[in-house]
Amino acid sequence: MMFIFTVITLAGFAALLWHVLMLPLAFENLRFMRSRLDWSAKHVLKNGPQVELFIPCKGNELNLESNLRGFLSQNYTNYEVVFIVETERDSAVPIIQKLMASTHFKSRLAIVGTASDSGQKVHKLRIATAQMHPKTSVLAFADSDVLPDPDWLGRIVESLVSRPECVTGYRWMFPRHGTFANFFVASLNSSVAGYLGRNRRGLLWGGTWAIQRAAFERLQIRSAWQGGLSDDLIASKVIKRANLPIHYEPVCLVCSSIDYSWTSGLEFVRRQLVITRKHFPGYWFGGLTAIALTQFAFWSCVLLGTTRWLQGYADGTLFVAIGLAIYLLNLIRAMLRQRMAVLRFPSLKQQLTPAAWYDVLAFPITGPVALAIYLSSAVGSTITWRGTRYTMRQPSEKSRRGLKFEQRTATRVKMAQNPELPSQTIYNFGQIPIPTTESSEKPDAISNETSRIRAA
Repeated sequence: MMFIFTVITLAGFAALLWHVLMLPLAFENLRFMRSRLDWSAKHVLKNGPQVELFIPCKGNELNLESNLRGFLSQNYTNYEVVFIVETERDSAVPIIQKLMASTHFKSRLAIVGTASDSGQKVHKLRIATAQMHPKTSVLAFADSDVLPDPDWLGRIVESLVSRPECVTGYRWMFPRHGTFANFFVASLNSSVAGYLGRNRRGLLWGGTWAIQRAAFERLQIRSAWQGGLSDDLIASKVIKRANLPIHYEPVCLVCSSIDYSWTSGLEFVRRQLVITRKHFPGYWFGGLTAIALTQFAFWSCVLLGTTRWLQGYADGTLFVAIGLAIYLLNLIRAMLRQRMAVLRFPSLKQQLTPAAWYDVLAFPITGPVALAIYLSSAVGSTITWRGTRYTMRQPSEKSRRGLKFEQRTATRVKMAQNPELPSQTIYNFGQIPIPTTESSEKPDAISNETSRIRAA
């Protein structure tokens, strides 16, 4: 019995110490958000280097039309949007074509076919980035399920110009309905956002990031994507191996509406964790250690302390106090990250409130469920993403990029431009060079081929 008491006491003080050490980071990240918002209010870039913005799409997902309209309504003027879909039968295509016809900004639709050796999103990005305009200086990437504000692109490009060579944002989830599943997923996502700050050792998030074209080509990110599943974690790994920083830009935190069932919500969280475990096992293990220690210490102290207190033992008060202190520190950190969201989205404060209350108060509920999902992600390598089942392998096995999935036929690339711009023809993959390595000559060859296609 004494051994159990000792273990629980040590775990309690260890968890308490960890949360105390994390509290200054939460305050610093809030201060960082405030300082960047003040800075960006005076430094919004309206015109600058030419940008190509790549947006993979699939299906008529939640708020798709309003999200894509946001990307076509940026205050930054020197950019072109590339919408990328798998087939022309995709239900997103009519919406994209409607929006393209109603905008004066340059935009085009890339129909890239199904993937045969990589995840579909990675396949879309590899094909699309192989056909960049010769004058493009910056590549920006976004997901179709996020809603940018009108200055989003100008802010991320301005940040990239002042802090090269790679800048990332993140998402803040807005539940469409006030269900437990939505609040749970939004709470986990907000806890990740709360860790993001000035630290340059973070990872890219594929839903909003930008990189200098010179760095993209020098690091051969397109080649690294071949055979891969996660566009952002593969790019993160390449950038980190080159000892380059990844700058987080809090003013590029974007809205993402969600509406999960319990099944889809748990599947989403587990998928993120499995992919992270495969690419960055250190990050995954660190997260597992933190959440396991916290949950074990909290519940052990609360349950044991309550039992001992009811039995009249003096040490019961100490255990209960440790458990309550852990809860209080989590509550304060949740309040600080929710304050970050209010600063970033002041006009959406009312929509933020229900999920914020859950995030602040529901630590005893969220924690055990999150730990269970974390433990489930420790085994197995199969995930489901956008209707496709993938089995991830280690690079030492047959798939050199650590990915295996159901083989599907890649058919063609079709580029459909804004009706106001010259139209383009259908070309087979073989007519558009997509290099497996990116020497200094090959990007020029791609650009020249693209120029000839457009001239046609």
